[in-house]
Amino acid sequence: MTRIALPSVNRFLMMPLLVAALSLNPVSLAPSFAGSRDNNDEIGALIAALLGLAVVGAVISNDNNDDRRRPSVDHDRYDDRYRRDPKYTLPRQCLRSFKTQFGKKRYWGRNCLKKRYNHVRSLPRACRDTVVVKNKNGVWVSRKVYHPRCLREAGYRKRR
Repeated sequence: MTRIALPSVNRFLMMPLLVAALSLNPVSLAPSFAGSRDNNDEIGALIAALLGLAVVGAVISNDNNDDRRRPSVDHDRYDDRYRRDPKYTLPRQCLRSFKTQFGKKRYWGRNCLKKRYNHVRSLPRACRDTVVVKNKNGVWVSRKVYHPRCLREAGYRKRR
């Protein structure tokens, strides 16, 4: 037996028709009397039918608002502060390599941060340090720096 593909009826059209047919059915089955019959039963049935229509309409409306996409999941640590607050995002170019007496080490340079970062005063004092480094001329000089691990643990990140 072959199957015939029928055009699908839009549920936005089909559901109200179905609800109307089911809710108005009890009203139409009642016998009609002319004259002195009390209309309280018919009015009650009509109110119940309208209330049923409203409930079904609310359910359909709520179903239409259902978003099928999965919510995005943040896999970041530290409650994602550095994306919302630019204060916790440090400029990438300020993370520099310095030649120290213990080899090459990476630090956040304080002078660079002063030029390119507006919240230098809010950086943790516990992360600040002075290290002796070799400059371009080969002379040992002291530089004020911030330790990367300390700032990372305090919730700061480098700009991407």
